[in-house]
Amino acid sequence: MRTTSIKLLGATLIFVFIGGYSIAQLSLTENLSFADSFEVISSQSYKNSIHYTSVMRGSIIEDMFIDKDVINALQQGKNLPNGTLIVMEEYHNQSGQRGQINRYITMQKVNNDWEFEAFNADKSRNYTENTQRCYDCHKNSISGEDIVFTLDKIKAFKLK
Repeated sequence: MRTTSIKLLGATLIFVFIGGYSIAQLSLTENLSFADSFEVISSQSYKNSIHYTSVMRGSIIEDMFIDKDVINALQQGKNLPNGTLIVMEEYHNQSGQRGQINRYITMQKVNNDWEFEAFNADKSRNYTENTQRCYDCHKNSISGEDIVFTLDKIKAFKLK
């Protein structure tokens, strides 16, 4: 058995060669880890992060959540780190009040790019949602690496 360690882009890749086959294990060297969006939504663990803003857009209200460490990094002048996960709860807007939950959307930074995933109100994955349109709208509307419409809200958020 031969083991080789390679350090690449802030991550440690360990390859183990067994009988001509390789198995790769990825572990981040930073505090942030890549979240399984389904687990985050279904367990509602994102509720332990920071609700940094709410946005009213016509018939919906969007509540945005992000990790405190990500807010700290951004407020120190850094880009949003790889692994950043933003969770959006989307509610029906009933005269300025949150009605029934409509869906959840996650936006995660992976390899300096962004991936979107959609979930139904019951927290199941929404395989029919075209999340490419989310990506395209963000990418075409905002320049730079961090294509987050609420970036200024994150920067301005007062941590306690």
